[in-house]
Amino acid sequence: MTNPILENARQAYLAGDRADARTLCHAMLEDGRKETGAPGADAAIAALAIEFLDYEMADGVYARMVEREPESLDHRNHYATTLTQAGEFDRAEAQLRQALAINNGHGPSLFNLSLIHKARPNDALIAELEDLLRTPDLPRSDQYAYRLSLGKFYDDIGEFDEAFRHYDDAMRSARISYDHEAQKARFDKIKKTFAKAVFEDNSGTGHSSAAPIFLVGMPRSGSSLLETLLGADARIAAIGERNEISHVVENMARGTIESHTDEYRPHGADYCKRVEPLVQGAERFIDKNLLNFERAGLIRLMLPNATIIHTFRDPVDTCLSCYFQTLDPSIFPFTFDLAHIGQYHNLYTDLMSHWSEALPGYIVDAGYEDLVSDPDGVTRTLTEKTGLAPMKSENQDDKTVIATASAWQARQPVYETSVKRWKNYEKHLSPLFATLEQSGFQHPGA
Repeated sequence: MTNPILENARQAYLAGDRADARTLCHAMLEDGRKETGAPGADAAIAALAIEFLDYEMADGVYARMVEREPESLDHRNHYATTLTQAGEFDRAEAQLRQALAINNGHGPSLFNLSLIHKARPNDALIAELEDLLRTPDLPRSDQYAYRLSLGKFYDDIGEFDEAFRHYDDAMRSARISYDHEAQKARFDKIKKTFAKAVFEDNSGTGHSSAAPIFLVGMPRSGSSLLETLLGADARIAAIGERNEISHVVENMARGTIESHTDEYRPHGADYCKRVEPLVQGAERFIDKNLLNFERAGLIRLMLPNATIIHTFRDPVDTCLSCYFQTLDPSIFPFTFDLAHIGQYHNLYTDLMSHWSEALPGYIVDAGYEDLVSDPDGVTRTLTEKTGLAPMKSENQDDKTVIATASAWQARQPVYETSVKRWKNYEKHLSPLFATLEQSGFQHPGA
């Protein structure tokens, strides 16, 4: 049964009244002190705060949870994740180090630490992880976490063969299945449903808002870096990877939104209403659900004045980075095998070509290599594409929340070392090259 105070807090967040939402959350915390089950109440409040990007509230709740149960490794890891997303890396690392002081072999703590700790030669953590891997009867989940961490750390110090060995062993051990034919059928249906004639027949439809900026593309294509750079402009709110478009699609399928003027306008309005509490009065906002590249046609019909920015990167760098990143297997099952990543990349490339033909000029391209070589110039051009005037040249504090595994990387100084990173691993990538070549890609060394 939903706690009525928690539900009232949700409604306050939805109404954009963050102060009232926090007051209600604190009232629920006070009530929890008098009742059994307070930890569950705390976790519910923290989850609600994070849902509405109120990381200050979530920070306070997790601090309370850790203080009350200092031996809880789960509390410390959730707290560290929240701090990482908010850019509080030193504090996040402190929580993880304390967790490892309690249990030096705790897989999630070691993995989360690897995401924000850059290893150096002779780093003690590498030796510790290698020792832990030799533990008899080691659970598969711990092996997986240790190997991912070692892959990251060996990459940090330039021992690329060792890095690939650990990443490859981790991904193979995950045993995730991917149905390429089913994925291809989905993309074929999208292309058929949203043929060019559909947009010609529905010109002038949709909700008029120009506020949404959608970043779309493959995972690991530079979207978090671009989100950080655009979000430094006070007029642009970064609201993370949102699922509201998916909810709107579900409503369209169920017919739960009445259409009085045209088929798509109320759905565009519904989307904007759903995200409004997160925008906090900004003129534009960034939705970084990359899989919205599948829904570009629908977005065009619902929100014709929105901006879609397609972030892309060298195909081999993109696919290799996907392989080296732990992504949700229920959403990205293709990322656990190099050939599967290549197959999916081919489908993605084909669908983006379809959008380019069906929606000429609507989607704006943003190449990662251009972004790292000229971040100011690219960011300025893209900001102007949204209809905003150039930002005044003044330093802005980076308050962008980055709720992805790229949170640490995206906040580092812009660098070009990730360009052509695949060359460090070239001898291991034959399955990937062979698959990409099926769509016309040519190995640069061929």
